[in-house]
Amino acid sequence: RDGSGQAVATAEYRTDGGKVRSLKAWIVPPSGPARQLSNKASVDLSLAGNDMVNEARAISLSGEDDAVPGSTFAWETLVERRAAFAQFEWYFQDGLPTLKSEFTFRPQPGWSVRAAMMNADSLAPRVADGLWTWSRAELGAIPNEAYSPPLSSLAARLVVGASPPPGSPPETMRTFGDWAEVSAWLHQAAEPNGLPTPAIEAKARQVTSRAATTNEKIRAVAEYCQSVNYISIQMGLSRGGGYIPHAADEVLRRGYGDCKDKSNLMRAMLRSLGIESYLCAISAFDPDYVTPSWPTPGQFNHCIVAARSDDSAACAIESPSLGRLVLFDPTDIATRWGSLPDPEQGGLALLIAPAGGALIRVPVAPPDRGRHRRRYEASVAPDGSIAGRVEIVASGSSAAMWRMRSRERGSAGLANAPDLWLCSAVATAAVDSFAQSDPPDDDRYRIRAAFRIPKFGRTMGGRLIILETGRLTTMEVTLPSQASRSLPMRIPRFAGSDIVRLTLPPGYALEGTPAPVAIEGPYGRYTATVRVEGDEVAIERVTELPRSIVPAAKSAEVRDFLLRVKRALDTPLVLAKK
Repeated sequence: RDGSGQAVATAEYRTDGGKVRSLKAWIVPPSGPARQLSNKASVDLSLAGNDMVNEARAISLSGEDDAVPGSTFAWETLVERRAAFAQFEWYFQDGLPTLKSEFTFRPQPGWSVRAAMMNADSLAPRVADGLWTWSRAELGAIPNEAYSPPLSSLAARLVVGASPPPGSPPETMRTFGDWAEVSAWLHQAAEPNGLPTPAIEAKARQVTSRAATTNEKIRAVAEYCQSVNYISIQMGLSRGGGYIPHAADEVLRRGYGDCKDKSNLMRAMLRSLGIESYLCAISAFDPDYVTPSWPTPGQFNHCIVAARSDDSAACAIESPSLGRLVLFDPTDIATRWGSLPDPEQGGLALLIAPAGGALIRVPVAPPDRGRHRRRYEASVAPDGSIAGRVEIVASGSSAAMWRMRSRERGSAGLANAPDLWLCSAVATAAVDSFAQSDPPDDDRYRIRAAFRIPKFGRTMGGRLIILETGRLTTMEVTLPSQASRSLPMRIPRFAGSDIVRLTLPPGYALEGTPAPVAIEGPYGRYTATVRVEGDEVAIERVTELPRSIVPAAKSAEVRDFLLRVKRALDTPLVLAKK
């Protein structure tokens, strides 16, 4: 019965140059004749629910209610579509096992065809009667395993492009020979809508009125463009409209836009101040998606800004022809100038410029630019309760996470959710005071709070107190459930440190001081020390995990590393009555 959710037929189309000619679906029950589903039950849906207007839609026909165990669900569709580029993509597989998957392409007479396989070995086509056909069979399911890369980095997919003979008249469907051509085309499409106007110049002067240096001006413009509401209106998709921003003056006047609109507005405002910047196309959700050997705008789904600056920002590149550029995402409302959201770091992006545009590798910020620091000072009572204060200081992507939590919950809501900032394993914590600070000229986000946790420690016979101090940590280790796996592991970047100072109850002492812990390897580093200082116990822990992709064959090593860290965190302190 769990498979009934797969009994859905879907045909995607675009309203500006496409239509669904037919959509048919059948249920074949375990016994009895096949039954065709009525098209009256079909639903027309938007493919971008968070967009105000988007011409990408789909017709869906569900047989879920009739798909009893043992049934077969079958469907076919015929869709007419106009494409902006003579470049096509085909996924041979998804989460389900595939018996056979095939892509057939008929190019215009005389056109050349270029194809490549992604996430799989090369595949030669069958060519006959003007048809190019690629086929794969007996493809297994892609399992759902924790820490796995997204499907786009795992599934076998084909990319196909066609080019007209040399000297042919311009075609409505674009083709690209290299990334410089892609960059030049995107620049030509966006440039007329990125010119400063008197209104843009006035707004730029207003938001930078208190800025003394160039970098302060860029930061002020960046903050303003972040504040512009995100509303997406996507028109003319079949003609490449999804890659063309609205006029910057129009975005300023209306007070909203999507990622390319906000980036284009920021570029226009900086240009009015004499600061050069460039649009930059990027993949927002999968840093490993973009393939250098396949030059096409279709590999990107997001737009950010690359501004010329000597700021010591972590996310900066050195372009041979354009100079030092700091990358910034004005769509992300929580990540400040100088940093980028974690999912956008480490992948490939395209600088959009009339000359000098090229594919670039987005840097990954060092651990210190995304660190999460937590300091506890608390007293332990004879009944195992603790009470004290905690200070949290976060920077970079960690600070962005806290800003988003604060926006979603508000200060009061965050204060009333100590499991988010204290430790998720403590459900009985009481908060006596809570304050947060997030100054606009400082990337660091701070929380200061006073708390009480009844019965944090376990008492034994009135003589021992068992304290699981690993519960007071910035990192909660989640072990992969599988001891072995078939997919690679994507380890998220993490950098955190804890200082825990506990004042012992009168008449108690630490029963044996744990030895220092140092666990280091290619997948990360964890260190911990425990010291006795008079009537206090001081614990210091540092955890660093670099972002990495680990082959499935080495997943047991990662699990072993995380298991050793978890065991170290779970080692309790024992306080004994003198």
